Amino acid sequence: MRILVIGAGAVGYSLSESLIREGHQVTVVDNDEQRHREIQERLNALAIRGNGASTELLESAGVRNQDIFIAVTDSDEVNLIACLLASKYDVGMIIARLRSPEYNTRQAKIKKEELGIDLVINPGDVVARDIRNMVTRLPGAFDVSEFAEGQILFLGYRVTEETPLCGLTLRQLGAKKGADALVMTAIQRGKRTLIPRGDDKILPDDAVYFICTARRLAAIQPFFVGRSKKERSIFIHGANRLGLAIASRLEMHYRVKIFDADRSACDAIESDLKKAIIIHSDCTAIDVLNEEGIDRCDVFIAVGENDELNVLTSLLAKHRGAKRAITLVNNAAYIDMVSSLGIDRVISSRVAAANHILRFVRRGDVLSMAKVEGNDSEVIEFLVPGTASAVGKPLRDVDFPRGAIVGGVIRGGTPIIARGDTVLHEGDRVVVFALPEAVRAVEKLLA
Repeated sequence: MRILVIGAGAVGYSLSESLIREGHQVTVVDNDEQRHREIQERLNALAIRGNGASTELLESAGVRNQDIFIAVTDSDEVNLIACLLASKYDVGMIIARLRSPEYNTRQAKIKKEELGIDLVINPGDVVARDIRNMVTRLPGAFDVSEFAEGQILFLGYRVTEETPLCGLTLRQLGAKKGADALVMTAIQRGKRTLIPRGDDKILPDDAVYFICTARRLAAIQPFFVGRSKKERSIFIHGANRLGLAIASRLEMHYRVKIFDADRSACDAIESDLKKAIIIHSDCTAIDVLNEEGIDRCDVFIAVGENDELNVLTSLLAKHRGAKRAITLVNNAAYIDMVSSLGIDRVISSRVAAANHILRFVRRGDVLSMAKVEGNDSEVIEFLVPGTASAVGKPLRDVDFPRGAIVGGVIRGGTPIIARGDTVLHEGDRVVVFALPEAVRAVEKLLA
């Protein structure tokens, strides 16, 4: 497909990189000289420098011939104008990144349909939902994605010497009670991603990824967290829009405290919360953290505006006794480094937004997808057509690439954990884990 992307920041760059890898013809527009140069030098895309909200520039970029138009600059206004202009041409799909609630809530005065926009994406809402899932699903999970309306889950968990499944081979794990409720899809060991086989052993410091059904989540919990108590105490650094979105999703079921040194920021969100406690203090104030019970904190969430301060407060919270730390880092250069410092989960609102847009672009037989941060693997939900070559065969007889594994199937609204004797039918929804080099082959089998 021909795709025109307005904005070459972190969202636009990540999105363009993925679209090019999938074989799409991508044009990227940005007004910044350095970003324009980076696109020219690093990506196989047509790079155009200029204002994406200009009719003249859009026409020179070939807007009339585009299948998809995506506006993801840092400015809501530029994105809106660009999309309004694109809607005057025969563009198949229009997507806008809009952060203001004036445009993307149910109470919005102007609906996206009135603007000719097919999808409005707010990075903060995506991150808030992802963090809620990390907290409310399997305690300790650092990666959580939902498929089939939440009936099938993809989860990531870091293994320590105390983790109950540490030291087991996959064959030994499979013999345990409750193991039929999950499929182990991958093991991240250092920089290597393994599709595990029966004799592969789970080791300390591994990151293990698996697929399970939501209704049997309790059955697999003993493999990962033993008799760990339910998480109750949550500290949030950042009294901003994202901190508010996270707190509002959690405050009715958890003890939530929000910290910020900016008095006006604290005052601005106070009326929007029902139970969360707002504390006017920097999270680097050790005496305040101790007084508020940081040693009893189950999850520390740092979502302030400054990446460095988010990392610092997370490390301080972990040092002072917080059991888990989830940290917002938007600088792509920091993500891998920060993950190695002992922070449990590093999340980027820009990467999350790019992934959400990519999922929408892939509509058709691909119902949903999630990228696995750190190794570019993907979890993809397919709607299986009757013409798919995998239909009517047991999975063990389907020539899946070595870098892919089927984890779950939804048939008639019922989730099923996939096994070798599972036979795919037309209309099934199938959730597959795939390494980057295996994605195309899986799509040919199932789409």
